[in-house]
Amino acid sequence: MISVTTQTLFFSVGEPSGDQHAARLISQLRERADRQAGCEQTRSRGLRIRGFGGPEMQQAGCELDLDLTRHAVVGILEVLPKIREFFRFADQAERTFAAGEVDGVVLVDFPGFNWHIAKRAKKYGIPVYYYCPPQLWAWGGWRVKKMKRTVDHVMTVLPVETEFFGRHGIPVTFVGHPFFDAVDKKPLDSDTMRQLQAFSNSGTPSASELVAAPIKTSTQETITRETSKLETSKLEPSRPETLLAKVAAETVEPGASESTRVVAVLPGSRDHEVERNFPVMLETIRRLDRDGVGSRSDASNVRYAVAAYRDRHCLWCRQQLSEADHDLPIDFFVDRTSEIIEAAHCAMMVSGSVSLELMARGTPAAVIYRIGRVLHAVGKRVLKVHSVTLPNLMAGRKVFPEFISVGDVEPAIDFLHETTRAMLCDSFYYNRVRSEMEQLRQAYGQPGASERAAEFLSNQLGLSGFSEKDASGPGVEQTIQRRAA
Repeated sequence: MISVTTQTLFFSVGEPSGDQHAARLISQLRERADRQAGCEQTRSRGLRIRGFGGPEMQQAGCELDLDLTRHAVVGILEVLPKIREFFRFADQAERTFAAGEVDGVVLVDFPGFNWHIAKRAKKYGIPVYYYCPPQLWAWGGWRVKKMKRTVDHVMTVLPVETEFFGRHGIPVTFVGHPFFDAVDKKPLDSDTMRQLQAFSNSGTPSASELVAAPIKTSTQETITRETSKLETSKLEPSRPETLLAKVAAETVEPGASESTRVVAVLPGSRDHEVERNFPVMLETIRRLDRDGVGSRSDASNVRYAVAAYRDRHCLWCRQQLSEADHDLPIDFFVDRTSEIIEAAHCAMMVSGSVSLELMARGTPAAVIYRIGRVLHAVGKRVLKVHSVTLPNLMAGRKVFPEFISVGDVEPAIDFLHETTRAMLCDSFYYNRVRSEMEQLRQAYGQPGASERAAEFLSNQLGLSGFSEKDASGPGVEQTIQRRAA
């Protein structure tokens, strides 16, 4: 039996999504360390995790030296005013490295800042691992030399990343996308699921009723279409009891036909995405309704469930309905995206990471993204990929039909109309897409990424207890040599 000193990992995570992914990885690392500490052949003094991150990492057991997620920025215009502050943070990390208190560094996305962390760690001979690496394969190929100089190993979440980094001679291990861990562990709201399954044309109010009727929030604040410009900060988007999240809950009656189908409408999570894309989706719904798809005389009824990310998005989307939409079969939800995707027959969506959840839950979707002319021109020069949808990049082909819309909206409306109609009316097409999605899910959409990443790090750095027989392993040997020095 031998004794192993406490091992310390330093995490650097700067975005809320990275905070979630890192928190799951930290939980897995701590579980492994706890199990190994109870092994009879070893006596471990534990695992210490510290660094820069967010509240979810802290809850998982990370000692936060800095809440870096509070300083998350997007684009050069947001970075420039804070550049001195970020250099000060990097210097803070370097002082920790110089003190010899760290055995390994784990970076999660946030490349503009994390390059500096990696460079400072390598200065002191500390191994650096990148989890959820930046998408250099899509837009930043010129940075691959920097990755090769400063990062010892990349834990990739997409197959295209594995091929890209391997081709450039960077040690790489594919662990899978942690987003699937989140989907697998997310509990679905049972009330919402019952409401979605109970949709019926006879029991659900028309769109005109939803527009005209006042809605009361949990604070009894009355909101009508005319007064919906109130200060939305008074609403509470994170609370399930907020009434906007349950517009359908109070109006939907049970007894729907088993043939009733839900089409998920996912207009995006950012204000500009919603404002640019929802009008296209709404016009598509109007045309499908005029076509008779899901009409009251149709044996196969269809309703459209809009999954708003925030209360203000829900209010804005509802404002786009006109008096002519009085019979439109549309309903609105807040913070119920997973439930809507699970219940949906198919979806129309704005390009984003939610495509991974659609893939995991086996819900086919038509993808659009409205973009400005200038950004589109820049993207054509910079982007090196054939698709903007993650499952398509995994598959190497367009399993999810997609359309990038610039300028005139009519082509985007035509695309969404034709594709959604095909998913509703052409069973051969629909089943073929479902089959391709299932193959993709089986290959790349399985949960366990966090566990696989934790196992890799444990083996590389000797983070778990080990026997004398294992003490000569490369990860352990490097750690012992560095500490002895």
